[in-house]
Amino acid sequence: MSAALLVPGQGAQTPGFLHALPDHGSVQKTLAEASAVLGRDILELDSSEALRSTVAVQLTLLTAGVAFVRFLDSEHIGLIVAAGLSVGAFTAAVAAGSIAFPDAIQFVRRRAELMESALPQGFGMGVLEGLRFTQVRDLLIGRSLTIANYNSPVQFVVSGARNEIEAILSLALAAGAHRAQFLNMPTASHTPLLGPAAQELLRFAADLPMGRSKIPVLSNSTARMLTDAEAIRQDLALNMAHPVRWDDMFTVVRGLEPRIFLEAPPGHTLTRLAQLACEETPVLCASESRWDVLVRDTQRVG
Repeated sequence: MSAALLVPGQGAQTPGFLHALPDHGSVQKTLAEASAVLGRDILELDSSEALRSTVAVQLTLLTAGVAFVRFLDSEHIGLIVAAGLSVGAFTAAVAAGSIAFPDAIQFVRRRAELMESALPQGFGMGVLEGLRFTQVRDLLIGRSLTIANYNSPVQFVVSGARNEIEAILSLALAAGAHRAQFLNMPTASHTPLLGPAAQELLRFAADLPMGRSKIPVLSNSTARMLTDAEAIRQDLALNMAHPVRWDDMFTVVRGLEPRIFLEAPPGHTLTRLAQLACEETPVLCASESRWDVLVRDTQRVG
């Protein structure tokens, strides 16, 4: 099997998405393990109210992703590379065998706590689709906003103060963007404003056990393939303060010539980006397929 794993980041969550996972042994085991580590039922964290918290969002995203990875493993679906966007990189590291799930929970919980406390209210992120980089760059001149995600040649995410993002969204639509809207993000990620928080997270993670990965994981900030434990640790800790180079990451993954791309739950954003960038390779989305059908279709391609 030659499958590439794609893992979404914050913004993909919707109320009840953990409850919507299939009733499979791998899923139930993952939910129970997360609850034991956290000391509370993880299923309490996917309500509309709970998902207002960055901590709840990131922990539930990690749990859903790992549940899917374990399901794939139980069905003998082999992965050749794992690429996660933002907090999705932690699921990718678990999938690659670089960090155990309980340790990833501790890592992500501290990451989310630091992000939540680093910036006051009034910050967020917005997506711009349909404009080229130079157009987006020019719109940001004289503003304190940062391009946080380079998702494709015509899709970018900006991060910073919500009032400035609101102004940019209007300007982007006037400039020809066919989509310009706020993301479901209560904070501003992938901005230098989070530099101090990232350094504190790196210090926290220094004692977490990590090992060399069994398959490559993709760096969010450099798009390089990583297998060394310390390189993965640094990338996970520091990525909150650097832009996500998803378009470059996907180019690297595509170069490995996987037979199929599999997007972990929740959402379908990475599926859509992959379909646009690589029409010749099938993409299956866990949130839009029955998982038994996904396995059958993956095995057919395999």
